[in-house]
Amino acid sequence: MKVEGVLKILTYALALTGFVSVAAHAGGVFVAGFVALMLPAAWRDWRRPFVVPRWILNALAVAMVIVTFLRLRIDNIVVPAVDILLVMIALKFMEDKQPRDYFQIFVLSLLLLAGASLLSLDMIFLAYLIAFLFLLSSATVLLAYFTEDPALVMPRRTLIAIALKSLLIPLVALPVTVILFVL
Repeated sequence: MKVEGVLKILTYALALTGFVSVAAHAGGVFVAGFVALMLPAAWRDWRRPFVVPRWILNALAVAMVIVTFLRLRIDNIVVPAVDILLVMIALKFMEDKQPRDYFQIFVLSLLLLAGASLLSLDMIFLAYLIAFLFLLSSATVLLAYFTEDPALVMPRRTLIAIALKSLLIPLVALPVTVILFVL
């Protein structure tokens, strides 16, 4: 099984976690834009590769940033920021992904999650955060393997063992964090 395939699944899951956490608060046009860009990106990643020139993606990103700056008001900063993050992640998925691109998607997804915490203090945020931490730990470990050899193929059993062992990181870190913050 290719490490890149599992890494892509985890990366989409991380982006989906960030998306679901803010979808109710984001603008409808931006949510629709996110979905409209993610569907061909997924098609591109798994079925039929096609190339979107980087200058087109960059032009779209710059245009969206300008639109976001025009929408900013002193009393409403978070929603436009979340809207642009949605578009940026979707545009990032349309590119050929190198290790730095995966890291950028991870960070953008984390920023979406942070935006969700600013928009709503629901307890569901804790579930999103925990899911994100577990997905991120596995994705980061697999990204290290992908960085060394993008075409790396491992037996399914080995890949599952690596992914499961990487879950120990948040399993240990979360209780220790709680103890340190309580004491």
